[in-house]
Amino acid sequence: MRIGNSWPVSAALAVLAAAGAAPTVARAEAREITGSYWYVIDHIVQVDADARVRLWLSLPGDRPGQQVRIRNIEPRPAEIIVDEDHGNRIVYWDVTPVPDDKLLLFHYDFVASLSEVRTEVDPDRLEPYDESSALYRRFTRAGGLILTDGEVLKAARSIVDGEVNPHRRAKLLFDWMVANLEFVPGGTPERDTVGTLRGRRGDCGQFSQLYVAMCRALGIPARTVTSNWLVGGRHRYAEILMPPYGWLPVDVSVAQVLMPGHTLFSATEADEFVREKGIPAGDPGWLFGNIPTSQVVLAVGNDIEVAMQDPPRTLTFAAFEPGGIDAEPQAVEIAGLGDEFVQGGFMVPGDPLTDEQAHDMTHQRLAGRFLASGLYDVAEQGCLQAQETDPEGAMNWINLGLVNMRKGLYNKAEACFNSALRGHVADQRDQFEIRIWVHNYLGNCYDLMDRRELAVEQYREVVQMGIDYRGAVAYASRYLLHPFTEADFH
Repeated sequence: MRIGNSWPVSAALAVLAAAGAAPTVARAEAREITGSYWYVIDHIVQVDADARVRLWLSLPGDRPGQQVRIRNIEPRPAEIIVDEDHGNRIVYWDVTPVPDDKLLLFHYDFVASLSEVRTEVDPDRLEPYDESSALYRRFTRAGGLILTDGEVLKAARSIVDGEVNPHRRAKLLFDWMVANLEFVPGGTPERDTVGTLRGRRGDCGQFSQLYVAMCRALGIPARTVTSNWLVGGRHRYAEILMPPYGWLPVDVSVAQVLMPGHTLFSATEADEFVREKGIPAGDPGWLFGNIPTSQVVLAVGNDIEVAMQDPPRTLTFAAFEPGGIDAEPQAVEIAGLGDEFVQGGFMVPGDPLTDEQAHDMTHQRLAGRFLASGLYDVAEQGCLQAQETDPEGAMNWINLGLVNMRKGLYNKAEACFNSALRGHVADQRDQFEIRIWVHNYLGNCYDLMDRRELAVEQYREVVQMGIDYRGAVAYASRYLLHPFTEADFH
């Protein structure tokens, strides 16, 4: 149900620009998009007398290449909090559910004008940093997952090898990471920068954090940026401060994936990716200092402090992506609703949704979470609804296959997984569900059908690919040793 009243937001309440001057840019013609961000708490079966929900989400704001107008926020927030250090604004809700509530919806609608940002920097015309300023100290210090001393400092100094110009140093760090690290969808368990440096592997968040840490270790102000692809899911990249040019974008992870010889994407997939995202083909280095129009920035920085007024308290988030259950730590506090609910957030480009449409979208976007919670009928309903508009959507077929497998309908599950192999995805990360995990699921299905030889073929396919997305290789190796059984569901 809808909680309370909506809150129209005027242009005067637009998000503050992030700290630091805007870079010198050459912009292509702007594109205007509309969209909304939804956060949903669904399948509520218990509401205690003391039930309460507190939720924090970041609002997209104005910055180079992005001008945003927040049109309305629902329900009316308790507070909008300004994060002065990074320029973020955080919408905060504090609601009291009532016994009839089975569903809680929170969202904001926005209009964004997006343009490509191309920076033009002369490294020999940089101005010195004001090392006594609060801005410099804030964005060169360690904190949380951003570790800057010891191994990180030693590696950064070795990479720049005596170079003193900050822009050239930053480019050397970029080139080294692109050449020496391996992008792993979904990341690795080692979330701090030392772990990423040692393992030389990670996802976009780990790449951006390590790059920021190395820059900070050398006295170059740097920060992470959280965005959402217009087609696809969330993303993170870095920004570095180069006076008098301002903050420059640096996307190490995408550049690494697009390097010649990288095996994560086929040549066709790589071409499709750069075309979809608006990145010049064949030039990974373009992502040092430039950014395409294909994403909306939702939050800036790490170790974000959110200062509450009523009651006074300060919360610190290592990452705000862009809040709720996806923040580190979680930016949501839920009491008195039992433990059977499902929650999550998602961005939807296009015209604002009705509550009913948003609820349907929740079943589609969060089908995997409903499935993990044992709500198979809800997950199935969401997949079937999604297939009405996108019958070739691969993730719908995968989730339907998992539902059928849990219901013991193994022939149907096999058919769904094979349909997924022929389907398409909107989020590039889902591509790895098709290329990798669907083979594990087929292997499980064949084991349950007592077709061991076919199961082994599927597991071997995963091991031979060698892409350990979400532990896929270890999973396949386990079931090469012994068959998957119904007991393994639990």
